[in-house]
Amino acid sequence: MSRYEIPYSLTRNNLKLRVFFDKSLVEIFVNDGERVFTTQIFPDEKDNGIEFFNTSGYSALGYCYVYEIKSAW
Repeated sequence: MSRYEIPYSLTRNNLKLRVFFDKSLVEIFVNDGERVFTTQIFPDEKDNGIEFFNTSGYSALGYCYVYEIKSAW
């Protein structure tokens, strides 16, 4: 399993993430584009999770929406 990090310091109390997954691509938009991360990946089918963590204190997930994106092919 690979690990990717995006260092980011909060300037307000909430962090908004928009994460898009494809079969070989992950894109993350932090606070409507303040920081953007894109990487190409080729995971095994058993690698079907994501984990977020913070190293500087308490955090809680306010809400999470999951949408399936239909293929363009």
